[in-house]
Amino acid sequence: MNTGLDLDFDFAKMLEDSIDDKINQSREEMHEYHNPIFNQSLLIEIEALEWVQLQIEHLVKSRVKNKLN
Repeated sequence: MNTGLDLDFDFAKMLEDSIDDKINQSREEMHEYHNPIFNQSLLIEIEALEWVQLQIEHLVKSRVKNKLN
């Protein structure tokens, strides 16, 4: 039986995997011969996605801490 916490972990893992895929895709799109503005926009997108990943990690850890207390 899955608890609410298990479902939270499953959902967080699914989100993180999806974000990882998008980050990797964006990195693959970058190339030294592309327009520098295009590459910069990809870097900004990657940074934003990495920030979201950190927020998800923080929320999951907080939720675990609250459930354990």
